Amino acid sequence: MEGAVATRRVRGAIVTATALTLLGGVIGSAPAQAAPVGAKPAKPVTTRSAGPAEAPAIDTALNRDGRLSAFVRGTNDAVFVKTQIKRGSSSWTNWVSLGGVITGAPRVGIDEARRIQVFARGTDNAIWTKRQTSPNSSSWTSWTTLGGVLNSDPTVTSDQARRLIVFGEGTDGAVWTKRQKDRNSTNWTSWQSLGGKITSETSVSFDKDQRLNIFARGTDDALWTRRQSYANSGSWTPWKSVGGELTSDAEPVLDGKGRIQVFAKGTDDALWTRRQMSPNSGNWTNWTSLGGVLTSNPAAVLTKSGKLQVFVRGTDKALYTRVQYDNGSAGWTDWASEGGVLTNEIEASGNHDWRVTVFVRGTDNALYAKSQWAPNSPYGSFAYLGGTLK
Repeated sequence: MEGAVATRRVRGAIVTATALTLLGGVIGSAPAQAAPVGAKPAKPVTTRSAGPAEAPAIDTALNRDGRLSAFVRGTNDAVFVKTQIKRGSSSWTNWVSLGGVITGAPRVGIDEARRIQVFARGTDNAIWTKRQTSPNSSSWTSWTTLGGVLNSDPTVTSDQARRLIVFGEGTDGAVWTKRQKDRNSTNWTSWQSLGGKITSETSVSFDKDQRLNIFARGTDDALWTRRQSYANSGSWTPWKSVGGELTSDAEPVLDGKGRIQVFAKGTDDALWTRRQMSPNSGNWTNWTSLGGVLTSNPAAVLTKSGKLQVFVRGTDKALYTRVQYDNGSAGWTDWASEGGVLTNEIEASGNHDWRVTVFVRGTDNALYAKSQWAPNSPYGSFAYLGGTLK
C-alpha cells in the first residue's frame, strides 16, 4: 500500500507512578488532586463543555499464543507494532514497521484462524488492511484496499460467525459497514449504509444473544444505537435513542450478567453510564453519574471476577479508575489515581490470563504500559515501551 492507508487516533500518555523526572515533566506518587470530583445531577447538564482531547489511537490484540501486540502510528505516518516476548511477559520485541501512510490510528481485528488483521484509513480516505501470514507470525501480507471514503477511523470487530466487520462514518455522516464474505476470506461485501447522522466514532458490542450492537453520538448529542436483527445478520433494527447529552465517544461493554453497559462523558465533564435492564433488552436504566472531571474518553474492561473497571484521565492528566463492587453491581468504588502524566487517550486490554494492561502515551510521546500483578489485583508501575507515537 505504501502510499495510502489508515486513520484512527491515539490513546495515550504517561510515565511512572514513582517520583521521576521525564523530559522535564515530574511524575510523583501523589497526584495533583486526590481524585476527579464533580457534580452529580440527575442527568447530564445542558451546558456544553469541551470534548475529550482526541480519540484513541493505540490498539491491541492477543496473538493465538496469548502474546499481546500493540499497534500505533509513528511520526512517519506508518503503522508500527510491538509484541510481548512471551505471553504475560513484561519484555517486548523491538518496534517493527508495517509500512503504510495513514491519516489517523490503526485498528485491529482477529480472524477465525486467529490471525491479527490491521485496518486504517489512507490518504485517499479509503480503508486499507493487512494481516499476519499465519497465526503468531511476524510476517505480514501487503496492504490492500477495501475502498470506501470515510470521515473517521474504522471500528473493527467480528460477528458470531467470526467474520471480520468494519464500521465507519461516511462523507454523508451516516454509519457505513463492510464485512468478509466468509471466515478468513480476502473477499468482502460491498459497503452498506446503516444510515443515521453521527458526530462521534462508532463503537460496537455483542449482546448476550451474540448480536452486534452499534453505538454513536447523534447530532442532538444523545447516544443512538441499532443492532443486528439476529446473530450474523446483514439486517439491522431501526436506530433508537438512548438519550443523554454526550461530549465524548461512547464505550459499551458486556457486564458480568450479560447486559451491555455504556460509559460516556457528560456536559458536566463527569462520567455517566446506563445499561440494559436485562440481557438482550431494548429497555435501559436511567443515566447515572459516576462523578469525576474527565479530560478523555472512558475506557472499560470486564475483569476476571466479572466486575467492570473503567479508566479515565483526570484534570491533572493522571490515570484514574473505578471498579464495580460486585459482578453486575450498580455500586462502585471511589475514584483512585494510578498516577502518570497522560498526553492522550487510554487503551485497556486483557492478557491471556485476564490480567488487565493499560496503554498510554507519555510526555515524551513514547508508549507506556501498566499491568495488574495478577487477575483482579492492584497495578504495578508504568513500564516504558519506547517509540515515538504520533
